[in-house]
Amino acid sequence: MRKFLCLLLFGLLGVHCLTAQNPAQKNNGTISGAVVDNKSGAKLDYATIALFNKEDSTLASGVIAENGGKFTLSKLAYGTYYLEIAFVGYQKKIISDIQLTASKAKTNLGEIKIVPSAKQLEDIEVTAKRNSISYQVDKKVIDVSQNLSAAGGTAIDALINIPSVTVDIEGNVALRGSSNFTVLIDGKPSLLSGREALEQLPVSQIENIEVITNPSARYDAEGTAGIINVITKKVKQRGLNALLNLMGSSVESYNLDLLVSLKKDNMQWYIGGTKMTHYRKGNFTQFKQTEVEDTIYDATSEGLRIGRSYRTAIRGGFEYTANKTSIMVDLEAGDRGSGYTGNLGFSEIQTTDENVFENHEFDSYDYKDLNEDFITGSIGFSHPFKETGHSLTGSLFGTYGYSMEYFENDLTEGTFQHDGQRSWEEEYRVTVRGKLDYVKPLPKSGGKLEAGYQYYLYIEDGDYGMNDYNAETGEFYFRDDYYSVYRFLRSIQSLYGIYSSKLGNLGYQVGLRTEYTHRVLESSEAWAEHIEDRVELFPSGHFTYALGNDNSLSTSYSRRTVRPALYFMEPYVTFADSYTARTGNPHVRPEYVNSFELGYQKDFNENFFSLEAYYRLKKDKIERIRTVYEPNVTLDSISNVGEDYSLGIELMTLINIQPWWTINFSGNLFNYRIESIYKVPGVDDESLNWQTRLSNSFPLGKNTRLQLDGNYVGPSVSTQGVRDAFYYVNFSAQQQFFNRKLTANLAVSDVFATAKYYNEQTGYGVESFTKVNPKSPLFVLNLTYRFNRLAQKKDEGAAGTDDLFEGSGH
Repeated sequence: MRKFLCLLLFGLLGVHCLTAQNPAQKNNGTISGAVVDNKSGAKLDYATIALFNKEDSTLASGVIAENGGKFTLSKLAYGTYYLEIAFVGYQKKIISDIQLTASKAKTNLGEIKIVPSAKQLEDIEVTAKRNSISYQVDKKVIDVSQNLSAAGGTAIDALINIPSVTVDIEGNVALRGSSNFTVLIDGKPSLLSGREALEQLPVSQIENIEVITNPSARYDAEGTAGIINVITKKVKQRGLNALLNLMGSSVESYNLDLLVSLKKDNMQWYIGGTKMTHYRKGNFTQFKQTEVEDTIYDATSEGLRIGRSYRTAIRGGFEYTANKTSIMVDLEAGDRGSGYTGNLGFSEIQTTDENVFENHEFDSYDYKDLNEDFITGSIGFSHPFKETGHSLTGSLFGTYGYSMEYFENDLTEGTFQHDGQRSWEEEYRVTVRGKLDYVKPLPKSGGKLEAGYQYYLYIEDGDYGMNDYNAETGEFYFRDDYYSVYRFLRSIQSLYGIYSSKLGNLGYQVGLRTEYTHRVLESSEAWAEHIEDRVELFPSGHFTYALGNDNSLSTSYSRRTVRPALYFMEPYVTFADSYTARTGNPHVRPEYVNSFELGYQKDFNENFFSLEAYYRLKKDKIERIRTVYEPNVTLDSISNVGEDYSLGIELMTLINIQPWWTINFSGNLFNYRIESIYKVPGVDDESLNWQTRLSNSFPLGKNTRLQLDGNYVGPSVSTQGVRDAFYYVNFSAQQQFFNRKLTANLAVSDVFATAKYYNEQTGYGVESFTKVNPKSPLFVLNLTYRFNRLAQKKDEGAAGTDDLFEGSGH
C-alpha cells in the first residue's frame, strides 16, 4: 500500500514536471476568469472559451471551463484579442479589446456573468427559456422543472426523457443498458440501490439531475455504467421563503411536501417534510414450464399487481460562513419503504407423454413490504485559500437504519388453503462516510492538481426466518432449515490524484484512484463465511479540444467496478411467491468495466447538437440465472455469467423551431453482445438495441406551457432471454396563477395505453414468459405554491418510463 502511494505521488509530480519544463516563451501572456450564471451565480463548468485575434478574427486559443467554471488561457503572444463565451441554453457573450503587453502580461477577467436565452416580457421581469437538458463534457444536466410530465412523480419520472436511460418493468433504471450505476444525492452516495434510491425522491425536492457516464478518478469507482447525481433544491432567495407541493393521481398516489427557508447575511437554514406514497398498477400474466424426471409442469398466473413506494420524513439544515469558510450541517429522519400486493389466479397442469394427469386451479394472495426507519446526518466544510481556485473541502456523513422485510403468500383452492409462507428479514444497518478534497492551481504550468482521501464503512446485522403452511394441520410452522443469521462488514479506503492542464486548444485531465477494500461475511451457513481484501487501481482520462465557432471534441476513458451488494451474497433461499424462489451467492466476484467515449458538440444560436460514440467491455458480469428448484418452482440465483460488450452511438439535438415550439430529440443505438457460460442453444446472445425520444415543448405566453413526448424502447437480450420493444406517448400542461406563485401541472402518461411489456426466458429445464399491461392512461395533478416569491428583476447586462410496469422481477 505504501509503495503504491509513493508511485502515485511521484507519477503526478512527473506529469507536472514534464509540463512545467517547456522553455519560457518570449511572449507569455495569460487570460483567466470564471463563467457564472448572471442570476443564481451558479458556476458553469464546461462553458466553451474561444480567443480571437482582433486584427483578423483568427482563432488564437481556446479552452473548456473546468471545475467552478474557471478557465486559463496561457502562453499567448502579446497583442489585442476578443473573447467569446458560449454555453448551452445561454446567450453568447463577447468581451472586446483585451490587451496583453510586456507590462501587462496577465489579465484576470474575474467572474463573467452570462445570461440565459431570454425574451423580455415586462419591465421588471425576464422569463428565460431554459433547456431541459444541457450536454456537458462529462455529464448531462437535466433541469427537472422543464419536464412537465415528471411533475408529481419521483426521480425516476424525471429521467424518462433522458438520453442513455431506460426504465424496465418495475421502474428499474438502466444506464446504457446496465442497471449497475451509482446514485449520488448532492454528490454523496445514497444508502439505497439505484431504483430504490430514485423512487424515494419526489420531483418537488429536485433541482437538477446529472448523468455521468464516464466519471473521473475524483468519484467512487463503484458503478460500471456511471453515476446519476441528484441535486436537491437549496436556499437561493434572500429572506424567508416557503414552498408547498401537493400531488394526487388516478391510481391513488399522493405526495405532500413542504420546505421553509431563511437566508440572510452569512447564514441560512431550512426545514422541511415529506409524506408520499406512489402506486404502480398493472395486469400481470406469467407462464412457467419446468421439466423434472420426464414430467412437465405448467403453471400460469394472471391478475392484478400493485407496486408501491412510500416515504415519511423531516429534514433540516443550516450553513454558516465566516471569513469565506463555510460550515454545513444537514439532518433527516423518517420512515421509507417499498413493496407490492398481488391477487392472482393460478392454474397448474402436470403431463407425462402429453397425457394430463393432474390439473389444479388456485387463488394466490402475495404481499411484500420492505420498511426502514432511518436517521442520517452530515457535517461539511469548505475553505477557499487566497489564491483563486485553491481550496480544501471535507465532509462526514453517517446513518443508522432499522429494516424489516416481510413477505406473505396464501395459495387457496376454493375454501381450502393449499400452501402458504410467512417470511421476514430483520436488519440493523450503520453507514459512515468521510472525505477530504484538496485543489491546488499550478500557475507556472497553467495546470491544476487535485487530491483526496475517502473512507466508507457499512455494517449490517440481520437474520432471516420463514414459517411454512402445513395443509394437514391447517397451521404454519417454523422452518429451521431456512433460518439464517449473518453479519456483514465492508470498508473502503480511497486515495486519488488528478492533474489537469492544457496544450494550446487541447485540455486534458488524467487521474488515478486506488481503493483498498476489506470485506467480512459471517453466517450461520459455514460454507458462506469469508474474509476478502483487495487493492485495486482505477485510472481515468478526459480530453477536450476547442475547435472554435462553438464546436468542440471530447474523449474519455475510465475503469470502474461493481462490488456485490449484500443481497447478492445472501446464502439462504427466499420466496417471491409459491412458484418463485431466490437466493444469493456469497462468492460472487465484482464486475469490472473499461469504458471509452468520443463526443462532438455544436452550439449554434439557441440550438444544440451532440454526437457521442462509446464502447464498454465488462468482465465478470453479474446476473440472475433461472433454474429448476423443484417441480413447478424456479430458482433465481446470482452468478458471474461471463463478459458483455456494448458499442454504440448516442445523438441529442435541441431545435428552437419557433418562439412557441422547441423540439428535443435523442436517440441511442448500440450493439450488445454477451459471452455467457450459461448460454442456452437457440437463445440469442447478441442484439441491436435502440431507443428514441421526441419531446415537444410549447410555451404559450408567460404562464402557460404544453409538452408532448413520444418514447420508443427497442428489444433487448439477456443471458437467458429477450425483451420485446414497447412505446408510449405522454402529454402534460402547466398553468401558473397569482403572479406565478401557484403552479398547476396536469400530466397524462401512456396516453394511448400502448406500453405493453413482454419478456421470455429459457434455461435448462425451464421456460417462462411474463406480460404486464399497466393501468393506462395515468393522470397526475400537481399543485405548487411559493410563498414570498419575489419578482425576478432584470439583471444588469440581461438581454431583451415512468416506472410503467409492475411485476417483471418474477
